[in-house]
Amino acid sequence: MLPGGREVFRRAYDEALAVAFGTGTQPERMIVDPVPPGWKERSTTGKDYDGWIDQILGVYGDLKPSMLQDFERGRRTEIDFINGYVAQLGADNALPVSMNAAITQMVHSIENGAVHPNPLRLVELIGKGG
Repeated sequence: MLPGGREVFRRAYDEALAVAFGTGTQPERMIVDPVPPGWKERSTTGKDYDGWIDQILGVYGDLKPSMLQDFERGRRTEIDFINGYVAQLGADNALPVSMNAAITQMVHSIENGAVHPNPLRLVELIGKGG
């Protein structure tokens, strides 16, 4: 995983789960359990969590993200329907969503040409995503 990628994922995913549970939505299992081992309003890092991440990467790790494909083709992304939706729903329900909001803002900056996509943007997000 890219530098900063695991931390950005953990924070964004924790926020998404907190918003789901906080608004009465029960995430459903697709390929892996949607709730990390030991999760109680935030992930508990360690061996079990790393194994859960490895399961996700085993399934999705070799795929080229559609958002990256959108960047490469100069197309608008679906960020507002993914992290943007989590950020809006969290804000509407007074739930903390700083990482999802930062991701949404960063992607909009890339779409608008203010910054270029770069894996090091993940490290930038860690500072912005509280």
